[in-house]
Amino acid sequence: KDGSTIPCLMSSTLINVDGAKCAFSIVKDISDLTIAYEEIRQKEKQAQMMTDSTSVSISYVDTDLRYVFNNMEFQQEFEIGDVSILGKTIVEVTGAQIYKQLKPHITTALSGSDAKFELAINNSRGEELVYELSYHPDRKDGVVKGIYIASTNITERKNTELALRKTNRALRVLSECSKEMIK
Repeated sequence: KDGSTIPCLMSSTLINVDGAKCAFSIVKDISDLTIAYEEIRQKEKQAQMMTDSTSVSISYVDTDLRYVFNNMEFQQEFEIGDVSILGKTIVEVTGAQIYKQLKPHITTALSGSDAKFELAINNSRGEELVYELSYHPDRKDGVVKGIYIASTNITERKNTELALRKTNRALRVLSECSKEMIK
């Protein structure tokens, strides 16, 4: 009556009534379904915005090891750019060599256990980068449906630890030398 549009689902079929063909239709108001769908879309958008604002690379793969979700940090960290990886497999995105290193941890996660590990890879400029990865199985009714993946670039931390070990080693040598000189 007010001229507003209502989303509807309509199903029609032709029927024969006393020799005349008639259309029989059922119309269902799906306003509630449309509202629920929009709420889900908004929640997905919020989740994407939240994960995009973190410095942790986040992704999700299904049991076929196909990417279902990834955040912007994942795209940037792994130098993917704006190309969508959704639907691609881990081996398609990482390459066979890196996949070979990931496979034991993927197997662990698909068997229902968490996996946390470090992985060193070379980027496109030949620089070695070190990542800390966590694989967490997505279980539903006791069955693994996929893997939540979080990875953090820890290269700077590893480089600092190495520099500290070298400095400590040099200080020990210097200390030993100075003890010898004092004798």
